[in-house]
Amino acid sequence: MHDQMTELLNHVAAPVFVLDVTADGTPVYSVFNDYAMKTAAMTAETILGRTAKEIYGGRFGEMAYQRHLEVIASGKTSTYELELPLRGIPCWVRTTLKPVTDAQGRVVQLIGTSIDITAEQQAREMQASFRTITGEMEQFVSLAAHDLRAPMRNVKFLAEMLREDFLDQGDGKVELIDLLESRDVCLSPTLTREVSTFVYEGTPDFFEDPFFTSEADPEVIAELLNPGRQAEIASSRAAQAYKTALEVAKQNLETLARAGVRIAMGTDSGPPARFQGYFEHLEMEMMQDSGLQPEQVLIAATRDGAACVGLSEELGTLEAGKWADFVVLEKDP
Repeated sequence: MHDQMTELLNHVAAPVFVLDVTADGTPVYSVFNDYAMKTAAMTAETILGRTAKEIYGGRFGEMAYQRHLEVIASGKTSTYELELPLRGIPCWVRTTLKPVTDAQGRVVQLIGTSIDITAEQQAREMQASFRTITGEMEQFVSLAAHDLRAPMRNVKFLAEMLREDFLDQGDGKVELIDLLESRDVCLSPTLTREVSTFVYEGTPDFFEDPFFTSEADPEVIAELLNPGRQAEIASSRAAQAYKTALEVAKQNLETLARAGVRIAMGTDSGPPARFQGYFEHLEMEMMQDSGLQPEQVLIAATRDGAACVGLSEELGTLEAGKWADFVVLEKDP
């Protein structure tokens, strides 16, 4: 029965799957058509007979599993959006799940289909950011005036503000720069975060860097080189908008650093495709490209970075009694 259903669903040009509901009410995957297998970059052996919790693990798997249980309990069709690690990369999917009942009205199967809405979600997030930026600026100014002992929160607000154009237009932004400098507020530019939103529309130059390839996960690289995924990014309006946002951010970084605002190097790296370790080096290179001097970049990544998160007594400079990792160079960098 399952083989016949699989053969039939393999002719559908969209991800379709079926879950059987066991006697104890556990939903386990019994059918995953070829399109779904390709989208998830998984095999039948890793999916069939298992629950969403077992396949995806962690909070991703738990959230998907709970959605399955909700449809079983309600007996009603449900459409929802979830973040799932597809092809080793977090993606947003919209799923419609329909229950199938037996003669007694018991839900015995769930039939579902999913579509990748990652680009759509990115666009929504960008729109939401634009809507809230004014409120965040007002909140920050209040925070700066009354509570300067929360540096990580300051960094959060300023990482967003960096993407606003600080040219003097009589709108108070120059006064904000003065306030940041006078209150010794830290700013973390996270330029590589912008880069990660659009750079995979093609093959990044750093994919040829031995320093990168020696540590990067080949499976993640292979997925990022997938022509279909590259085409999605190239056609994403949100991804293309981030190219402009990056240039504004670089200009503002130079402006703020020149005005004396303390800079703390940061990247937002860690998730797949934001390669932790390498992106820190890339971030520092981009900070220099933005107009900072090498000495300023090194200070932002060491002394000031530690100070901005309240760890200057333990880290950040080579002093007796502090922790440090350091290299000895033949020339002054």
